[in-house]
Amino acid sequence: MNRIVAIGATCLFLMVNSSCGMQKARVQQYDDFAAAQKAASWSNKTILLVITRSGEDTYSTRLENAVLNTKKFISFIKKQSVVVRLDFSDSSYARTTVHENASPATQAAAERAAAQWEKNLVTVKNFRINTRESPVVLLATKEGYFITDIPIDASFLSPDAFIAAVAHTNAQATALNYKIALVEQSSGQQKIRAIDDLYDAMPAKYQHQLDPLCREVIRLDTQNKTGLFGKYVGALAYSHAADLLLDGRYDEASGVFETLAEYEQLNDIQRMQAYYAAAHVLGRAETRNYKKIIALLTKALESVSDKNSTDALQIASELQMINEVYAAERARELHPDTHE
Repeated sequence: MNRIVAIGATCLFLMVNSSCGMQKARVQQYDDFAAAQKAASWSNKTILLVITRSGEDTYSTRLENAVLNTKKFISFIKKQSVVVRLDFSDSSYARTTVHENASPATQAAAERAAAQWEKNLVTVKNFRINTRESPVVLLATKEGYFITDIPIDASFLSPDAFIAAVAHTNAQATALNYKIALVEQSSGQQKIRAIDDLYDAMPAKYQHQLDPLCREVIRLDTQNKTGLFGKYVGALAYSHAADLLLDGRYDEASGVFETLAEYEQLNDIQRMQAYYAAAHVLGRAETRNYKKIIALLTKALESVSDKNSTDALQIASELQMINEVYAAERARELHPDTHE
């Protein structure tokens, strides 16, 4: 009888805790990145982020069964990483909606699932992950910064091979964590230099994750004593514009670069690059504003002191080409009968 009570109490404990950001206890996986990040911060571990479409692609299913759910992998990974698995299968999405006549409890569960789905979308956007390319596995610091990705193919779908692949990333994790520690321990201009070192070590695809540190550089160096003010104002602008471009908001992204170009702390090259980026982004819009593009390219060219430099010659060439295209379009508008 006592044994039955003990088993019942254990089951109740697992049921209660399974709703607190954790999936089944046997696989020791979080289903919420923020919850995993808190656990990683508390235990000073890295985060192993796994993106799957369970039951919908062969590798996701094999990864779960042949690696993630095995005792050997769990025994290894729990010593160094917190695992978070976000599933983007159709069956997972189906839990976010219910019939309007469903019970209040069922509707509440669907609302929670929908809220979690949206949070998970933010996570994959932050790591620039295409969920249709699942499975995706990568390693992140406890702060949520990208360390490295772990390729998934048939050769990695065994506990030993996958453990070896994860273990191979330890040196990268140690190096990045050292740079992060220097940032946290420094102040003043030393902190700016430490941030700059960390930023340059981060792959360009993930540098937007350091936006708060970019703002810290700007706050600490308003007088541009380090010469890095323009670099990090630009970094924030490129990060913001990238998010707008992901949503197809080309005009707004172009405006971000145009605003960037007006900062007096920028040098000539940075200003030229900002105006050029503003023109380039605007050229990707479905309806092209040739007049605006020409104005932006003209400003980009004017920003370059050496008009014979490679950059200046390229801009001049593009400006001439856009002027010709715009002139031809104007001619068609004014004399449509002659261009049929």
